[in-house]
Amino acid sequence: MTSIQNLDAFLKSVLALVTKLNAGSADSSGSTGSAAE
Repeated sequence: MTSIQNLDAFLKSVLALVTKLNAGSADSSGSTGSAAE
């Protein structure tokens, strides 16, 4: 494992968390889920 891989995994986790929080108000997160992909 390189530190770049660890950083990439960390950034993806943060991005997923932020996306989830942003979609929290809109329960039907269809477009948000699509953007996360």
